[in-house]
Amino acid sequence: MARGLLEIIMRRLLVLLISASLSLVSVGAAHPSPPIVVVASLLPSAPRPPSAPRPPSAPRALAATGLKEQGLPRPAIRASWLMPATAGSAEVRAYVVKLTPGSGKHTFSRVVVPLTKTSATFYGAKFGRTYRISVRAESKAGQSPDAKLRYTLPKPAPAWVFAVDTKADAIVRVPVKGGALRKVAAQRTAWDVNAAGDVYVLDHGAKTVVRFPADGSAGRRIGSGFTDPTDVQLDAAGNIYVVDGKRVIRMTRTGLRQRVVATPVFGAVFVAPNGTVSTVSPEFEVDDPDNFHSSVHVLTYPAVGGPVVRWTVSVEDGYYDSVPGELLGDGVGNLFLHVYSTGASDFRWWARVAPGSTTGVRLYTRLAEFAVAVDPSSRFHLMQTRGFCDGPGAATGDCKPDLLVKEILTYAADGKRTSTAVKPFSLQRTSTGGELLAVDRQGRAFLAQAEGPTTGLYKYGTKGGAPTPLASGTFLDPKRNN
Repeated sequence: MARGLLEIIMRRLLVLLISASLSLVSVGAAHPSPPIVVVASLLPSAPRPPSAPRPPSAPRALAATGLKEQGLPRPAIRASWLMPATAGSAEVRAYVVKLTPGSGKHTFSRVVVPLTKTSATFYGAKFGRTYRISVRAESKAGQSPDAKLRYTLPKPAPAWVFAVDTKADAIVRVPVKGGALRKVAAQRTAWDVNAAGDVYVLDHGAKTVVRFPADGSAGRRIGSGFTDPTDVQLDAAGNIYVVDGKRVIRMTRTGLRQRVVATPVFGAVFVAPNGTVSTVSPEFEVDDPDNFHSSVHVLTYPAVGGPVVRWTVSVEDGYYDSVPGELLGDGVGNLFLHVYSTGASDFRWWARVAPGSTTGVRLYTRLAEFAVAVDPSSRFHLMQTRGFCDGPGAATGDCKPDLLVKEILTYAADGKRTSTAVKPFSLQRTSTGGELLAVDRQGRAFLAQAEGPTTGLYKYGTKGGAPTPLASGTFLDPKRNN
């Protein structure tokens, strides 16, 4: 009320002043008129119009996976993505995900996913059918553009276990339920297998990758231009990543669209299911030698591009002559770092680095020999021997390692640990332990051994106990295709 009255008074005052000025002008040109005083600035200013709302950008790295071979009662498609690069002028509240048959126009499945989740599962999909998948972010400021892809749900491949037959120097496979052993390809530098059972072998001498299809047809060389290829890995979509010297080159499953996605990288490299590449520096920096604390630098190259993420991780057990030996990871951002001593002690450790963490958390309960694996459900599995003997003690006969294993330790993605008892057996000693064990999504463990009293290829059920022999002989580096 007061403001309205003030405005009326000011407007009347303005009219009076203008009228007085005009009267002075009418007196005659001999008397110059005084300047007109404008008092409009005294009036209350109008409020500024609000800025236009800015919706979020589109979700990133949209990917799809078929789930029939993961123990579900019917076929399903899981769509996953990363949060938008920018949220806009309001916080993202939810994601809207749609699944539409490739030939359909109006029929689709639609789900709303809360901000805390970045995946959605659609049940009842049909094998061999192509679907259009879209996801958008929503906020009070509006909707983002759709992230889109087309995905064909493949027919389920047979469930196989792959391993290296050390006597034949060949990659072989055997059905998970047991059956005849079949040679797939000659062993070369490194290899990996996709969900369909296609095996990709790195040929360092020829500086190329050879793809051996699951149907048994002849291998075909793919990719070119490599200078020092040392490793090959696959992401969940089947893209191929070649570690070539200090860089990682990504290409499609047929070898097309080669692109450098990470440089520099070092000896330990891990490619996550979504295509993110991580690596660690080759040396530790000793922070506190008395308390055995060292630090190592980690570099992560996002799958969607952008600047490299660099941070330093403190490792409790790394010191003096310790170096990183191997790098594993899961689908939710955890990294698993292997550390070993290059000196006479022969000490070895495994540590978990949670996303964004600067501290490596120990993943064992005693010094031991290990067999380790990360399964598709982002669980870390570790077998550890009952006793350890360091290098000098073993050389002088002061101690003898106890290689007996009685349990499998399993760490969930949040770090929670459980134990599964197995029939005791003697574990082969290896440099990292990553050459001995594979675990599938259901939690079945597959152990390969080339030395000791229990050589062969074995399967452990989810309840542990005694293993099921799958193949006799000497094997290393087991892998599962789905």
